[in-house]
Amino acid sequence: METESLLQTSSIRRCRKGDIFYIKEWRHIYLGALNLLDLIITKVFRGTSVDVDDRIAVFQTGQVDPQQLLTRYVETAGYDPNPQEKTDNFRMFADQLASMGLVNAEFVEQLRSSQ
Repeated sequence: METESLLQTSSIRRCRKGDIFYIKEWRHIYLGALNLLDLIITKVFRGTSVDVDDRIAVFQTGQVDPQQLLTRYVETAGYDPNPQEKTDNFRMFADQLASMGLVNAEFVEQLRSSQ
């Protein structure tokens, strides 16, 4: 799977400013990749069936802190013209994670109370 190879690539360096993974820099442009939090968030926002599989696969790596994801998601959804729709999408994602045993019921409850 492509996601796994990206997560395991050692030549990628992480930059603190925005937590972007810089892959290659040139004089006026750089090639970068989203951090895992932002990758999941974009997948939840878009919401296609492939995105559902991808976001669960990324979360299953164990490299994503659920609390940090929730905090970042709520912040990001606030910039959307329809933040409630985006929050509903994340709630469905959290329910999926809970049904798979990847997050506990407390996490889902905290999400519901943050709305």
